[in-house]
Amino acid sequence: MKSGWWLGALLMGMVACSYPEVPYIPSVPVINPEDPTVRLAINGKLTTQSLSWFTSTDSSGYLLHFDRRSYPQASSIRFLANFRTTDPTNFAHVRLYNLSQHTPIPGTELRHNEQGLHEALSENILHLLPYAPVTLAIQIRSELGAEVATGWRSHLIIEE
Repeated sequence: MKSGWWLGALLMGMVACSYPEVPYIPSVPVINPEDPTVRLAINGKLTTQSLSWFTSTDSSGYLLHFDRRSYPQASSIRFLANFRTTDPTNFAHVRLYNLSQHTPIPGTELRHNEQGLHEALSENILHLLPYAPVTLAIQIRSELGAEVATGWRSHLIIEE
């Protein structure tokens, strides 16, 4: 027998016994038929010690072509951020940023000083978002210069 026979057998067994996998595609709504809430992922991990706002230069961390008009039944759009600091005396700040118009989205700045990853939810920003397709990104900054970071994924939460 060839030396890799067990790997093929293992993979065949895994395929036969596994559940169907739903592929993740960035910026495509995650929809649960039981719940009308839509979650749009904003991928990417940012780390900085900057006192000024830092934006990723990697477009894989952007929400491309977001247009609030695509959700006419929405009653609420909120920014759900996942972020941390390394120093409990330092506050990490995050916000949603409109790269297309080079402006922060009002009402999305969130802050905390917890060392582990922490989720925070903004106010309803439905009426604060532009009526045009825009590219959205996350910005992060440190209040005192200690390291701050985002998790791998934050979301726009759209509710009917």
